Amino acid sequence: MALLEPISRLGAQLKHLGVCDMFAGGELPSSFFERCTELRFIDFGQMNLSGPIPASIGKLSKLTQLLLSRNKLQGCIPEELGNCTRLTPLSCHTNNL
Repeated sequence: MALLEPISRLGAQLKHLGVCDMFAGGELPSSFFERCTELRFIDFGQMNLSGPIPASIGKLSKLTQLLLSRNKLQGCIPEELGNCTRLTPLSCHTNNL
């Protein structure tokens, strides 16, 4: 997703990211989660995202909230999300997971 590419350049400086309701579309790039390892809060709700949730999301060990609802995400929730032991809540309703 083109929107996340410039944001990911912030890397470990980025702690909170809320870009919901932008209808940006596209897939979640694996590289975004590999670069932004200090993220604690992500709100990607209602962004018209498609494709799978990348396994690299498991690298976000400090993540406490992940909001992915109202998108078009597909597939399974990756096992690697289990590495995010501080995660509460996980909101992923209204997808194709």
